[in-house]
This record gives sequence, C-alpha cells and structure tokens, in this order.
Amino acid sequence: MTRFGFNGIILLVMGLFLTSTLFSKQVSIPDETMPDYYVGIEIKEETQTNPHRSLIPEIVAYYYMKEVVLEMNVPLDDLTVEIINTSNGRMKVECLDSQDYTSSINISEMGTGSYVIYITINSNLRFFGALELY
Repeated sequence: MTRFGFNGIILLVMGLFLTSTLFSKQVSIPDETMPDYYVGIEIKEETQTNPHRSLIPEIVAYYYMKEVVLEMNVPLDDLTVEIINTSNGRMKVECLDSQDYTSSINISEMGTGSYVIYITINSNLRFFGALELY
C-alpha cells in the first residue's frame, strides 16, 4: 500500500467530495434564487435631450427569465449598459451592438436584491432605472 495507507485515501476522497460539493453549491445559488417572472423597469432620462432632435431615443426595459431586456426605437452608436446589484456589490457592464433594436443581458449570476441600471450613450450618462428582485 502507499505511504498514506487506507485512511489517507479515504480522507483524500472525502476532501475531494466536500470541495466539489461546496463549489457546486456556491456557483449555483444565485441562479436558483433568481425569479422568472416579468418585472417592468422604469427608465428615466437623467440628462435632457434636445426636444428638436429628429431621433429622440426611447428605451423600454424589463426583467424576464433572468435577463434584463432593452428595446429601443432607434439603433444607437456607442451604447453601454451598466447593471449593479447594490445588495451584494456585483456589477456587469455590456457594450451593445449599434445595429440592434433589442438586446438582452443575462444577470442570473448576480443574485437577488436591488439593482441600479445605467445606460450611457456616446460617453454621456443619459438614462437610469431601478429593479427589485426578491
């Protein structure tokens, strides 16, 4: 037998089992607790746009099936979405394709809590919203 003997092998197997069990639980907890229902997100304009502009961006946002979905009336250049879970400090930043009118951002790994959503267009903070998931 090896230098560790039978007890050493048993301890090694138990350690691997406990480590894999704890790791799998830690990774899957946020996804299991995230709700699947629809929640509308009120998006407010933080900086006023020129009312005489021909293309005033309108953004509709909602949460559904572990994703934040953004629908826009015009495709926008240089659109960045920052989602912050203020309850646990997790943050996600996505740069969206300028050709898309609809985009979805998966937030399943961020867990439940209070969220703040910032939408930046052309490096200027323009819109923000809030979301509560429990």
